[in-house]
Amino acid sequence: MFSNAFSKTLLVLGTSLVALFSYGCSKKSSTESTVIQDKKITESTMSQELTETQKIHLTLGYSIGTDLMLSDYSEDEVAQILEGLRLASKEEEPDYVKGLQDQAFQILNEKRTKAQAEQSASAVSTNKAAGEAFFATLEGKEGITKTDSGLRYEILTEGSDVFATAADSVNVHYHGTLIDGTVFDSSVQRGEPVTFPLNGVIKGFSEGLTLVGEGGKIRLYMPSDIAYGDRGAGGAIGPGASLIFEVEILKINP
Repeated sequence: MFSNAFSKTLLVLGTSLVALFSYGCSKKSSTESTVIQDKKITESTMSQELTETQKIHLTLGYSIGTDLMLSDYSEDEVAQILEGLRLASKEEEPDYVKGLQDQAFQILNEKRTKAQAEQSASAVSTNKAAGEAFFATLEGKEGITKTDSGLRYEILTEGSDVFATAADSVNVHYHGTLIDGTVFDSSVQRGEPVTFPLNGVIKGFSEGLTLVGEGGKIRLYMPSDIAYGDRGAGGAIGPGASLIFEVEILKINP
């Protein structure tokens, strides 16, 4: 959600984050008092018209809370974190902070890792389901052939009788989209063809570009397992995403 620089800033803010785990038991009554006080302040603030500056600071607090994933902590732990932030704002550093920073950051990192894994698994499931639904619409469509790997392809322009093998490299123009039509990469739009070896690209490419002759053009429909799989590729190609490529083979280099 935020850049690494912003996240690091939040972590610096959180020298107080250790209060998250060690401030609690001995200061429980103080913490509960703080929660009650914070609740009253919040209710009072929300009951009146907010100025633009107040809205900005509330937004900042919400953003910090989201980045720290406060929803993953218990109510008591959240209260300790808030008290830690309050201490940091006053530059009142408890003597145990430096000794517990590594443990505090480890817990934060573990929660981040878990959240990222859950988000990735959810995205994989969603994208694969969308891919399956899309490929179902291609079944029985005239001109579209399915191979054993699950690749679907359509010859748009017949090429010569010279075909590439897995050992060759090819010079091509390509246009890549997600199944919803979003363009994620296109040598056509850049106006610059690309040369690459067929044994060094994703499986859908290495198979698909042997199915049309030199000078021909082919449309490739790739399920995720012969594209970028569950890992995805960069921001545009999500985990488990199916892809569509239109590729023109300009030259085959044996």
